[in-house]
Amino acid sequence: MMLDGSSLQKSHSEGTVSLTSTSGSRFAGGLIGVAETKGGTGTIGSPLVIQQVYSHSNVYGDSANAGNTGDVGGLLGIINSGAELHDSYSLGKVNGPTSSTSTNRGVGGLIGRALNMATQVYNVYSAGRVSGSASANQIGGLIGSSEITADSSFWNVDSSGQSSSAGGATGLTDAQMKTQSTFISAGWDFNDVWEIVGENYPRLKENLDTSLPVELTSFTATVSGALITLEWKTASEVNCYGFEIERRPIVVSNLPVTDTSWQKIGFVEGAGSSSTSRDYSFTDSKLPVGRYEYRLKQIDLDGSSEYSHSVAIEIGVPKEFALYQNYPNPLNPMTVIGYQLPFISKVSLKIYDILGREVETLVNGLQEAGSYEVQFDARLLANGIYFYQLNAGDFSVVKKLVIVK
Repeated sequence: MMLDGSSLQKSHSEGTVSLTSTSGSRFAGGLIGVAETKGGTGTIGSPLVIQQVYSHSNVYGDSANAGNTGDVGGLLGIINSGAELHDSYSLGKVNGPTSSTSTNRGVGGLIGRALNMATQVYNVYSAGRVSGSASANQIGGLIGSSEITADSSFWNVDSSGQSSSAGGATGLTDAQMKTQSTFISAGWDFNDVWEIVGENYPRLKENLDTSLPVELTSFTATVSGALITLEWKTASEVNCYGFEIERRPIVVSNLPVTDTSWQKIGFVEGAGSSSTSRDYSFTDSKLPVGRYEYRLKQIDLDGSSEYSHSVAIEIGVPKEFALYQNYPNPLNPMTVIGYQLPFISKVSLKIYDILGREVETLVNGLQEAGSYEVQFDARLLANGIYFYQLNAGDFSVVKKLVIVK
């Protein structure tokens, strides 16, 4: 796209932008290739104003024909001739020309090249990865090459991989980029234009990206023995990569824990984009008696994320001894045997053949009160009927299992 006058606002792009030897352009931007005001000699004399736009697109220079590749930016390839850009951002990756024959190219997380002192850029940021050939020598976190100063503008030093930028922009850490006070102190409007939701980068409020990538309608946890099942439902999804499941302990074995930090314990793939409701579930097992808290980290295709509310669940102390039927049964060759203890006990769990001969010991030791599961691998045993016996204190019980290969 080339803009040479009037205005552009409340627009965005998704996907991939690539320059090729046949593309007919020497500039690439996630949303706009060239933006300039053609005052006097052009077709439109009014200044070009671009505001409240963003790009999630990944932008690639032409590595196969680098000599044809010009300036490359996450949002704009080049801005020139007194055009104005403000309250906008880019999150996509920017890969400049990789050929050693490509020189003097501007490669930036937001803008490849900014020309003309009358051009204005302010209240913008970028947070995508920026890379290109070292011989291009004009690579910047926010702007690759610039004749102007970008006021109150920032780029992410951590995610971009760039420690400097043209245009006088300020590099920030990932944590600073997700802190509202960082931008408010720079004069950004968080009443009408910007907002930060959760642990994410700023986003535009009006008519753009105010809807979350996923509309989560429910998130619950239930417990059965030592198994905790999480279930959640979405009403719709937009560019949903998936869900990381996080857990933290509150109390374990009746003792407070010192480390209550969140830990990732699993991942469930999302539906991408869907206008219909979706149901998801995840099972967490083999936990000792205690109280636990869970939350979801929904991840968008562009890497942005949003946390759900948390749910708490408690695995209580069993009231009695029990040995459960193995599952699956018959087995080939793996099965799971579950049991529970109402108090600390010396536990023995063994496998016997039909003649009463011991063939394997699965558990032999002292265990705290709680629910347990043990995997039994029978690949070295012949087909037939076997028995498993649990001894715990004065409690003893035997159950039958069948191996069918």
